[in-house]
Amino acid sequence: NIRAGVSYFGYTGTYKTGNSPFDAHLRLGAARLGVDWYPLAGGFHVSLGMLVPELTQVTASLNLQPGKTIKVEGAEYTTDSTNPFRGTAHSEIYPVAPVLTVGWGNLIPRNYHRRWSFPIEVGAAYQGPPTVHVSYTGDICRVGHACHPADAGFNQNLNTAIRDANSNLDRYARFYPIITAGVGCRF
Repeated sequence: NIRAGVSYFGYTGTYKTGNSPFDAHLRLGAARLGVDWYPLAGGFHVSLGMLVPELTQVTASLNLQPGKTIKVEGAEYTTDSTNPFRGTAHSEIYPVAPVLTVGWGNLIPRNYHRRWSFPIEVGAAYQGPPTVHVSYTGDICRVGHACHPADAGFNQNLNTAIRDANSNLDRYARFYPIITAGVGCRF
């Protein structure tokens, strides 16, 4: 069989770091093309394919209000009202990912006397290590200190946090798990 499909899931939420909220958006979306091989006479199959996760991205934005704080690597920071701190972050992954899955069943029943089918499969796509990118504008200051456009301690703590996040993503997010279940009906 040759199969093609698309998938999409989106989620938006507001979270807190310190006492300052930030908005985050998660999009998981992709197009998939694959070939199913049935090595045995039954419904067991192995599928090879490609996933194009073009829509998959995590974004976050923070508009720090004066008097509110954010915590980065254990240090608390705030901003002033003349040039408030605004930050954005987003993730990036490889544009194409190879896919390997195994499963049972076929969406279109091979036995013409059967009307319904219930195919399932599990596997993964190798999308490589995602990376986080952060940019910001405005003044930031450690709580109780003067504000500056580029606080050296903040930049060092932010770079450490980004490096830790990228290291964790490299370790845990190289593979995108795939679990599918379907229902097919022949008319």
